Amino acid sequence: MKTPNTLLRIFASLILVTMAAISAYLTYGFCYEISSLIHASMMIAIIGLLLDLVK
Repeated sequence: MKTPNTLLRIFASLILVTMAAISAYLTYGFCYEISSLIHASMMIAIIGLLLDLVK
């Protein structure tokens, strides 16, 4: 049986990964929309995604 401490760590890790994924998705979408005005949307969106993953 897993201890409550182990379950808490698993839960915290899942929350952390979920929040990072949501942040990356929103950053990609924001950069894509903003940079579509200058016709470089995919390049800027990928740069924004990479910067979000690094942080």
